[in-house]
Amino acid sequence: PHTVFHADVRRPATLQYFRLALRQAGRLLHAKGQPIIAQTTGPIRDALSRLHDEVQSPSEHHALRLKAILTLLLSDAYRLSQTPQQADPALRYSQRRKVYELLGRHTGQRLTPADLADGLGLSHDRFTRLFTRTFGSPPRRWLVEQRLREAATYLTESPLNISEIARELGYADVNQFSRQFKQVMGASPTRYRQQHAPREA
Repeated sequence: PHTVFHADVRRPATLQYFRLALRQAGRLLHAKGQPIIAQTTGPIRDALSRLHDEVQSPSEHHALRLKAILTLLLSDAYRLSQTPQQADPALRYSQRRKVYELLGRHTGQRLTPADLADGLGLSHDRFTRLFTRTFGSPPRRWLVEQRLREAATYLTESPLNISEIARELGYADVNQFSRQFKQVMGASPTRYRQQHAPREA
């Protein structure tokens, strides 16, 4: 059994959860320990697929095949759990919520990765590693994208002109704002407003 969801449509992050239950003579054996968190399922995907197939359609020598597949699966999972990258898996939920709180509180200011790191009480390097693993994008680029998404909302929902929107979001140079907006949103601010303006009844 597994659960898959996409955290970000633009940068799909597929999370898969697997739990193995061992039974002996009909009795469930409970194994205690920390879960194994892997950055990728690549090394164990084949074994998981074989395990699923074997359970669904038992083949000849079913018990021996199950033991062999489980041995491969668990040895690979153990090896993944020993990799150095597991020390900093991702930002915790409370830290992610704090990032969004800081972003909402400082809409008109140009927050930097250092500002977010300070807000979370982390060193800049550690924050950058955790943030990139969590959001799939370096913090500086993510901040620009969030600011321009806010700009897109202004363009479709407010009467402010483009220069006013740029100033509202901390841009001193409207040309830089327009260039960045087009890079991220795929259209100039003027064109975007024309395409997404609400139609009159």
